[in-house]
Amino acid sequence: MTLLVMKSHGREGFEYINKSDIEEFELSDTRYFTDSRHKILIDNDPPYGHFMTNWLYHLLKQLEKFPNPEDVLVLFNKSPQESGITVHHMSTVTKYVEAKLLSKGYGVEYLDGPYFEISNIVEPLDPPLLYSQVFPPVVGPFLKEGLTTKSQDRKIYLSRSKTTTPNGNVLVDLQEDVKGPQVVADTIQELRVENQYKFSDRLDDEQRLEDYLKNLGFEILVPEDFDSYQEQLDRISEAKILMSATSAALHAGMVLQPGAIVVELCTLMNIPTGSTQEFMFQNGFLHEHYRSMAVAQKNPYIAISNLHRKVDEIIDFIESNPAIKELLAT
Repeated sequence: MTLLVMKSHGREGFEYINKSDIEEFELSDTRYFTDSRHKILIDNDPPYGHFMTNWLYHLLKQLEKFPNPEDVLVLFNKSPQESGITVHHMSTVTKYVEAKLLSKGYGVEYLDGPYFEISNIVEPLDPPLLYSQVFPPVVGPFLKEGLTTKSQDRKIYLSRSKTTTPNGNVLVDLQEDVKGPQVVADTIQELRVENQYKFSDRLDDEQRLEDYLKNLGFEILVPEDFDSYQEQLDRISEAKILMSATSAALHAGMVLQPGAIVVELCTLMNIPTGSTQEFMFQNGFLHEHYRSMAVAQKNPYIAISNLHRKVDEIIDFIESNPAIKELLAT
């Protein structure tokens, strides 16, 4: 079987096309596609972090079919070093997964250019639907391999202070077009109001929340400050409490030890839907996703409402609930 594959720049996944449908084209790269290995294609630069864990889950399920790693060639859509690729969790995890696959004997290559000719067996891994309890038994052991967990005494808050996403840190997008700090600030505030469920900032004053949590003995972990994903997982695996606003970063909780507590600051997210009812249902499913993952790992789960993205409301809730306050302060 031979397929011509075009990288789809405007959405996740790959587009399969026939040569006859293209009047003129030049194959960019055929270096990796003349051998007999089973090919698995991965789009490792999706816009949402959930897909990152989804493709890892499906990749591992595919690899279970092949007892000999030398029979498999894993093809990533983008290299973490590729010019223009967003430097975020997806690229960090890609490097982490690549190193593990190579250490196990699998072939790993990065697609280069807009067109590719794939021969023999191909398994494309497009972002599937969200799963819940199936992730930890498959992805968890893979993430835990090689960790240097020494204890279970850390209390960790996952900070989004340095997160940048295509629809998130608009300051980055607007700097070249908007001149003057006040104009920039006003424009960002307008966008926050207009896209209150879409904006990457999950809290109105994350620094205030971090200062409050530090007084309760929490460490503030900024994922972007680590050189590797394994360093992040090493730290998170030692947590007795892991707290985060609703975020794909909570998937890292799959390396927690049994009994560690997961605390989600439940934030409404902008999930494209056709109605208000569907919007609320999808958001409810998103939070159930994290709860189910925690339960599957025997980790207690606590939900704290972040409906209005107001840090004062979160702090007031903790202060007015002695049991919660004592749990977080212990």
